[in-house]
Amino acid sequence: MCDTLISGERNYTQGDLNMDEFATNVLYYCGLYLYLGIILLVLGYFANAFLFTLCERRIHCIRKKYLRSVMRQDMAWFDTQQIGALTTKMSSGMERIKDGIGDKMGVIFGAVGTFVSGIALGFYLSWKMTLVMLITVPVLLGAMFVSGKMISRASKSETYAYSAAGGLANEVIAGIRTVMSFNAQPSEIHRYEKELKVARNLGIRKAFILAVFAGLNIFLTFAAMALSFWYGTTLVVDGSMTPGTIFGVFWAVLIATRRFGDAIPQMGVIVGAKLAVADIFAIIDRVPEIDSMNTEGLTPEEITGKITFTNIHFSYPTRPTVKILNDVSYEVNPGETVALVGHSGCGKSTMVGLLLRFYEQSAGIVALDGIPLRDYNITWLRSIIGVVQQEPVIFGATVAENIRMGDDSLTDEEIEEACRLANALGFIRKLADGFDTVIGEGAVQLSGGQKQRIAIARALVRKPQILLLDEATSALDTESEQAVQEALDLARKERTTICIAHRLSTIRDADKIIVFDEGQIAEMGTHDELMAKEDSIYASMVKAQEIAKGQEDTTLDDVEPVEMRRGVSKATSEEEERARASLARESARIRQSMISTSTHEPEWEIESAREEMAEEGAMEASLLDILKYARPELPMATVALINTILRGLTWPVFSIIYGLWQSLSYALANSFVTMNFAIAYAFGLWLISNGWSTPFTVFQVIEALNMASYSMMTAASYFPEYVRARISAGIMFTMMRKRPKIDNMSHQGEKPEIKGDLSLRNVYFSYPARKRALILQGMNLTAKHGQTVALVGASGCGKSTVIQLVERYYDALCGTVNIDNYDVRDLSIRHIREHMSLVGQEPTLFNLTIRENIMYGLDKCSKEEIEYAARLANIHEFVTTLPEGYETKVGAKGGLLSGGQKQRIAIARAIVRDPKILLLDEATSALDTESEKIVQEALDKARQGRTCLVVAHRLSTIQNADEIVVCREGRVAERGTHQTLLARKGIYYKLVERQNR
Repeated sequence: MCDTLISGERNYTQGDLNMDEFATNVLYYCGLYLYLGIILLVLGYFANAFLFTLCERRIHCIRKKYLRSVMRQDMAWFDTQQIGALTTKMSSGMERIKDGIGDKMGVIFGAVGTFVSGIALGFYLSWKMTLVMLITVPVLLGAMFVSGKMISRASKSETYAYSAAGGLANEVIAGIRTVMSFNAQPSEIHRYEKELKVARNLGIRKAFILAVFAGLNIFLTFAAMALSFWYGTTLVVDGSMTPGTIFGVFWAVLIATRRFGDAIPQMGVIVGAKLAVADIFAIIDRVPEIDSMNTEGLTPEEITGKITFTNIHFSYPTRPTVKILNDVSYEVNPGETVALVGHSGCGKSTMVGLLLRFYEQSAGIVALDGIPLRDYNITWLRSIIGVVQQEPVIFGATVAENIRMGDDSLTDEEIEEACRLANALGFIRKLADGFDTVIGEGAVQLSGGQKQRIAIARALVRKPQILLLDEATSALDTESEQAVQEALDLARKERTTICIAHRLSTIRDADKIIVFDEGQIAEMGTHDELMAKEDSIYASMVKAQEIAKGQEDTTLDDVEPVEMRRGVSKATSEEEERARASLARESARIRQSMISTSTHEPEWEIESAREEMAEEGAMEASLLDILKYARPELPMATVALINTILRGLTWPVFSIIYGLWQSLSYALANSFVTMNFAIAYAFGLWLISNGWSTPFTVFQVIEALNMASYSMMTAASYFPEYVRARISAGIMFTMMRKRPKIDNMSHQGEKPEIKGDLSLRNVYFSYPARKRALILQGMNLTAKHGQTVALVGASGCGKSTVIQLVERYYDALCGTVNIDNYDVRDLSIRHIREHMSLVGQEPTLFNLTIRENIMYGLDKCSKEEIEYAARLANIHEFVTTLPEGYETKVGAKGGLLSGGQKQRIAIARAIVRDPKILLLDEATSALDTESEKIVQEALDKARQGRTCLVVAHRLSTIQNADEIVVCREGRVAERGTHQTLLARKGIYYKLVERQNR
């Protein structure tokens, strides 16, 4: 084409241009360009479609293998890992791999193919000029090698830095309520920024390396151009080459080297993918010492259920110098119930972990029916054991799916029966969709007792031959505990059962009670034997839990009292009507998320809207009634239904078309250059034939367009990243622009001196996920400065909800929550929380040191203040036994500590702030009797001069409260002191009676 135009320009200036011949030659080359463009379009489309399909399939396969491998690892490995980092690898790590084996790999392969074919064509046309142009290639290859090494190191460090930052973010969002209650948002943002700063500096370093070598590539390209044109001119002058051949060699070699050079920036992505692959496959290929998915091992059809522990020694892998179990030996006979008791951290829960083979003992043998556990198949072993742990884990799924836990063979009838046994059927049926209600991540809309009962149903539904109950009833109220305890007593029949309990009333009927102390067995025997023993540790623990009942005779009355009805009827039917009307009006004001920038907000809104629509439709009228009423609109409704179905069907089709369209866009971008030539030259021919331009001018313009087209083709390789970046930026900016109705970072509002008076006046409330299920229905409550007010009642009656409204996690739908006669909505939210401390039912600790966890949310705190708070919470002595003392890291969610140890650190965290208002939501639920007594004394001291709101199921902990409020169905049913309520012989009296049995 170049020779045709140059010769055409020469003939044009001489006035003897044969237009027909010139046009034929130009159109011939235009046709070649067009055909080449079509070939590139087809090949590019199929190549990219193949790459995208291969990429998605590989990523899908890797995700499955990664999750499977993570789930097969042993607990010792998990103790050394950051859970947040593992989930980050599942997301960002997979995206890195996707980038590396997707379109970027296509760019690399395309660059190599272009380089080989371009150089081959150059040598074919003129080996002399090609060699001259390739002088810069060795330098380019050397630059690629050096940059690859440097980028690899930088990418590896950057990946680990972002993984650490992502793990921190996951941890903070998971414990967002604790973060907010201690005003720790600024410190967590600072901690996250600190992690991000490391990652940012490493990213800048990597970008600098890429920029240097990308600039070197451009320099070498232009150097090659200058050299080639100089040498090409000498060859034309000598007559050994034509200008067209020069341009042919020039463009062949230039495109080859430029495309190869353009692969340099992609090397960073490939290296990042390579590192991500190495990181992920290190986990996939890891074979744990205790492989839960190993198919080997014994799987007997029947077992008797005899469990033997012989000379067991054990230390956790993260603290090998601290002995948890020291020469422990005992046996559990078939069908026998053995209870393990003792102070927190003495090794009770560790026995459960060894029996489930979460860990391997350091020495000794754990045997089932005389055969060591390591000889059994682990999957089979765990299938015959039902476990209910101290902190129940509820997954983001329906109630039925949580109970079924992947066992599709379970029928709905079996699930209902298990729920009935666990005393969970009643509250489940009251949920919006019953067993199909999605209870969400963390089951935030369920009370602690409700979650525990679902966990018990999950254990019972499998009809296990061995039951392990690790504080199975710790989160239940007295009424539910008795019902569930009866169910567990039935379930224990003909089953071997190991029960861990702090509430000693639940294990009195055990066949054997083993008292642990400092990792060794201190006492063993039945309840009566241990109570009769002099200086018995067990007997002293039992006495510490007894509740003083006064001097009056006690009889068990039926509790449907006039008192209770009187309390419940405080809100008249008219008030309820107004409340429900207000609820409908105010539904848009239901609180969004606890964190203003949480990425879960849009999902919450979608889920909330979906549930709201479902509830709006779930009226008393039947579907048949609605259809009869809407008969005139049926034709239109039918058309709408068909359109809806069609629209639903288009979504999966759209996803397929989108992938194919993306491949087509790549192919069009790559074939654009050659097609552009065909169109441009054809248009140039038209201009020349009409005398509006000359061949040389057309040549100049098209060469300029050639460079522009090439740049466009290069830019097209970055288009997928641009699209992903736009989508991600849109999500981020949408979240950043969102303004929550409760701004937890706001300093606005009044900041009066807080005295500590609390009151709830006619408060109605429902959670956002269940808007029509009123948790509080006209709650009235008062706590004066220095008073301790205790809330008791059945699980789900609204006790913890009151705490959350005082903390202002949510706002009441109707009524007011007041502090010192100020509506909490008028006060600065941060000012309120500065004068409050909360100890929750399930303590949340962060992957920090013990010292940092205790002073969490405080800018400054002296060593003496921290140790004083730790002594009050009875945790100081334990901390001093650790090798690193207060600088010991507690692990993700405090996983390296026992439940009681975590709870005591949480109590120390509350005390150290010296709050005006102390909120205790089952603050001692995870403590053993001995620790509970000491901590209760510490809390009694801490409560002096402070307003204290206590939620408790253990009534022994609140008998000295200034006022005890009995809650029932979101209202106050009874109120008074311990002695007053006992004398009244109402609901509270019955609760005390049950707990003393």
